[in-house]
Amino acid sequence: APETEKARCQAERDKGFAAKVRLRDLLNAGAFDLIDWPNSDTDARGRKLRVVMRNGQSIGAQLIREGLVHGVSDRAKGWC
Repeated sequence: APETEKARCQAERDKGFAAKVRLRDLLNAGAFDLIDWPNSDTDARGRKLRVVMRNGQSIGAQLIREGLVHGVSDRAKGWC
C-alpha cells in the first residue's frame, strides 16, 4: 500500500489516505475472516501476514482492482 507517514511525494500520501479510508469502509461493511498467508507467517519486518476475506473474496484483491494498492508482484512500483 502507498505510504502516508513516510510518503515520498504528495501523490503517494494522497493515494495512501484513500487506500486507508477505503479499507476502513470495507472492514466496517460486515464480518470478515483472517486467513493465514500461504507459505509464510511473517514478512521481513516480523509483521504477521494475513489475507482478509469476505464471502470467499479477498478484500486486498479488491483494493488492487480499484488501484489503491499494488499486488505483491508489483510492490517495487512507485507511487510518485
